[in-house]
Amino acid sequence: MALNIKRNRKTIPFYEDRAIGEQVTAAQNALAEAEAKNDRQASKAVSEARKHLEEVQAAAEATVLDVTLEALPRKRWAEAEESNPARDDKDSDKAFSVNVDTFLHEVLPLSVVEVKQRATGEVRTDIEPGDWAAALDEVDDGQYSSLVFAVLTLNRQAANPF
Repeated sequence: MALNIKRNRKTIPFYEDRAIGEQVTAAQNALAEAEAKNDRQASKAVSEARKHLEEVQAAAEATVLDVTLEALPRKRWAEAEESNPARDDKDSDKAFSVNVDTFLHEVLPLSVVEVKQRATGEVRTDIEPGDWAAALDEVDDGQYSSLVFAVLTLNRQAANPF
């Protein structure tokens, strides 16, 4: 009887439109300001601000992808670590034992097993592995760091999952 190996999986959010976050924050602030006023017109302003916030949040939600990652087989992971050695002059590389600027380009396309549009639940079959490498050159550092941490944690988790 052959073993049926199933590696760890984790679903993380990927934000195609991070700029819309500023619109959500502005709408939240406008609602807070409207709620802070204690006059007769405040009720209408609160209602309008709440409606605007809901609209902006819905628009933001439509841009979120839920990306399911799967840990790589141990041998493939080791090959990726070997081909992306940590640079001596970079503390971030030393902390993770890999070149964080190149490592994700190699392992992320191999790790993604499913992408869903959060708002609709639709599986995005139009996103190819090569699209991830190209996207990594366009995302901001915050989103890049989130992806690095997710992939590293998923593959280096030594604890029994249950």
